[in-house]
Amino acid sequence: ANCQNNLRQIGLGIAQYYDDQNPTAMPAGLTDMGGLYAAIGTYIGNSTKLLHSTSDRAAAPATTLTNGAGNTGVSYAYYTNTTWQSSPMTALIWDKGATITETNGAWTTTCPHGTDGGNMLWTDGHVDFNTSWNGTTMGLTNSSAGVINN
Repeated sequence: ANCQNNLRQIGLGIAQYYDDQNPTAMPAGLTDMGGLYAAIGTYIGNSTKLLHSTSDRAAAPATTLTNGAGNTGVSYAYYTNTTWQSSPMTALIWDKGATITETNGAWTTTCPHGTDGGNMLWTDGHVDFNTSWNGTTMGLTNSSAGVINN
């Protein structure tokens, strides 16, 4: 529940960013979740805690985030090759650690919920828990170039 709430709050921050900035995409040069945080931090109360799931036992929550720094303590991966509300069934952010291809993927033991599945934020703003992974039906194209796994 905590993880899904975090993703909802991140989604609201992204929605507010788009409403205020009126961009067609997130700013260029976002290389990791630190970059996304730099763009939407003021919209989520400048709280790095939202980027860490209580289910993620691998690292303590990040206290600071920097774009391009390979930040630790971040529990989510970010798909950079999409825009907010571009298609309702396109994945935007999900629990880190999944192995990903355009047509297939899997939740791994390094994911916060292990191989049971993972939480996902979709570009229409809804959040759910998925036990399966299909990059094609999830709207992922050229996913290896667009996935930020930290």
